[in-house]
Amino acid sequence: MLIFYGSRKSIQLAAAKGFKRLSRVPKGKAEEIAAALKSGIDIKDTPDFVIATIQSKVRQIKYLKEEIKTLEKVLCSSAPINTEQVDLLCSLKGMGRVTATTLLLFIEDFNRFEDAAHIASFFGVQPRIKKSGDGAYKPRVFPLIRNRRG
Repeated sequence: MLIFYGSRKSIQLAAAKGFKRLSRVPKGKAEEIAAALKSGIDIKDTPDFVIATIQSKVRQIKYLKEEIKTLEKVLCSSAPINTEQVDLLCSLKGMGRVTATTLLLFIEDFNRFEDAAHIASFFGVQPRIKKSGDGAYKPRVFPLIRNRRG
């Protein structure tokens, strides 16, 4: 939105017309934005340098998002890993191809670990259940803290 409408005045004009250049802004949301702008405290026009700066930052963000997508595709397509293991990891809820590929690049092969505890140990985390008296148990993951003095 900021790349097309970088100032308060341009947003007001666009809101009145229903944000024609933004296909994802529903009419109700456009009316809500227009009402908020009318009742706002700030009545000054946005300086041109602020508009230019905002639009520049928006372009940078869009470019970096595209760059990240490109690098993720390269990572997933050219990483020297077992694709069956990637597919297996992707079957877990919340695990995507990039995360699965990165995980496999670090551990190389699941078969080198006896169980999940050994994988957790490899990454330096230790699952624990904290309890006190009759209180509720809360499973949490704590980093392993080693005595560095000697």
